[in-house]
Amino acid sequence: MKNIRLIISDMDGTLLTSEKTLSPKTREVLARCQEKGIKIVPATARDLKVLSKFGLMENPKFDAIITTNGSRIYYEDEIIYQKGISTQQLNSFLPIILENFPGFKISVNINDTFYANFDLQEILPMEMDFIRTDLSDLPEGLIERMIMDIQSQENYDKLKPLLPDFIYSHTIEGTFVLRILSKEISKAKAIKHLSQHLDIPLSQVVFFGDDANDIEAFTELPNKVAVANAIEELKEIASDITLSNDDDGVALWIEGNVL
Repeated sequence: MKNIRLIISDMDGTLLTSEKTLSPKTREVLARCQEKGIKIVPATARDLKVLSKFGLMENPKFDAIITTNGSRIYYEDEIIYQKGISTQQLNSFLPIILENFPGFKISVNINDTFYANFDLQEILPMEMDFIRTDLSDLPEGLIERMIMDIQSQENYDKLKPLLPDFIYSHTIEGTFVLRILSKEISKAKAIKHLSQHLDIPLSQVVFFGDDANDIEAFTELPNKVAVANAIEELKEIASDITLSNDDDGVALWIEGNVL
């Protein structure tokens, strides 16, 4: 794939090690790509604040950033794309969830700030900054995502019929932690928008992933590589499979197929 001009990768479980760091090998390979004019972009479930706090924004400095599963694209320090659940839409279903599941741990992400009715670090250890609230008086703004601890498959089965058709949900692999997002949000949609903005055809884009929130992008993009630790559903539709995130899988694949 010598014609690749844009490399996009999920972060947790893909580009990052299990210790949530970029390995020296990965940093070196990404820097070599940029020296050749190949753009490097993370596409992550995390927001910009967390990436900055954990030193993931420098060395290399990314060419653009897709955050919160595709709700925002940052390019040249500006937001060039933003999608989410409106306050009016949230108010149409959140009170129903609170009434039917009073014990649910619920958090709402608005403008890079989490508002939660529990200690958010219980399920998102890297999210140090959040505002504790009963969720009755949230600020105006687009809701980038909701994170909920639903505790069991039985609860999820009861919850799904109460969710409106303008959102979608999925659990984080191996947990009953639920992500809820607008159907306007996906990594695939954000990647397509960014490729258009950069005037790079999708045939010259490669995407790396590992989890359920990467499935739509794997379905719609021509070049998609799963790491060895990815879920089986992703591996089945991948163009290729590389080594795991802890074995520099993304870096080694790039080195062997792009550089």
